[in-house]
Amino acid sequence: DQPAFDPQEIQHLPIEFSGKDSIDKIRELRNYLKSKNYSSIILTALDEIAWLFNLRGSDINFNPVFFSYALITLDEAFLFIGHTGAGNENKLSKDACTALAKDQVKIENYSSVFDRMKTLTGGLKDILITSTCNWKLVEAIGVEKIKSLNGASGPIETAKSVKNETELKGFRQCHIRDGAALCRYFAWLEAELNKPNAALIDEVDGADRLEAFRVDGEHFKGLS
Repeated sequence: DQPAFDPQEIQHLPIEFSGKDSIDKIRELRNYLKSKNYSSIILTALDEIAWLFNLRGSDINFNPVFFSYALITLDEAFLFIGHTGAGNENKLSKDACTALAKDQVKIENYSSVFDRMKTLTGGLKDILITSTCNWKLVEAIGVEKIKSLNGASGPIETAKSVKNETELKGFRQCHIRDGAALCRYFAWLEAELNKPNAALIDEVDGADRLEAFRVDGEHFKGLS
């Protein structure tokens, strides 16, 4: 009785917020693979996939990610995302489709990941996986082809932890906007509590009003 999977729209994160094009991130990842003599890397951590392709989703509440897998080889890139049927197969926004096409990223069906990964990696060896890779995927590809980091940080985890100037500016600006929303909320709360015969304000009332002030802020996408 598991509910049917209904993926939400996937949006492209423009360079004004990311600070680096996806194609440059993929190029740097391939340089890492070459330097370590890996043929490819399989990505299963949703935050790493979202970061690499400059995409954002909302398949999980309060998280800007989408259900996906990815395979990056030395000359190809494959992104596995949820399909929902004819006419709206992958929930990619127009901007996301354009960006992925420009970067020559091939879109695959999320539900066929085990069969397709087996096919796509058929001629490969020394395939890098990170600690989040599930055992079923390893079995589908073949244990003998896999190279594991054994719990060490992967190349994307390390790269995305080092923020560029655009990302640093974004952090600062979003905290300023959120601080302004909090100031508006505290001012509202004080005014409400100081009214004669003030009505009871419970936690839900307060949370809803704070969210309303945050929604008014520029670039608001949702609560964290």
